[in-house]
Amino acid sequence: MSAGTCTICGQHRGWRGRTGACLPCLRPPAVAAAAAVEPDQPTGRELRDEGSAAALAASDTVLGWKDRANAALVQLAKAGQPFTADDLVAAVGVPPHHNALGGLFLHASRRKVIRKTGEYRQGTRRAQHARAVPVWSGVPS
Repeated sequence: MSAGTCTICGQHRGWRGRTGACLPCLRPPAVAAAAAVEPDQPTGRELRDEGSAAALAASDTVLGWKDRANAALVQLAKAGQPFTADDLVAAVGVPPHHNALGGLFLHASRRKVIRKTGEYRQGTRRAQHARAVPVWSGVPS
């Protein structure tokens, strides 16, 4: 190999550093694969929607949690008072899957049953570690 060629592939591709290897040869295969954009791969939003739908569907198999939670969420929305996910959990209990609650709120907001008010409150459940939780309200019909 002559000076200016990659020490790994032998091509002149702008080698860098002390190793004399070109950047494509130095890049780990996993990074190179992640850098390639696959047009048929789902987007982050599509993956989120699939995951929340799956968690919500799985939660329905455990004593009908989804149906009870959906009914309670509609009641909270119709009451006319702002509420958080903590209020729903107080009414129907902790969901069987940790993503089911988010899926329920996501689907209800898409159906225009509820909307975020823009306010946040401190979470009251221990598992939340006092994080900020969004405040929701019902959407007038």
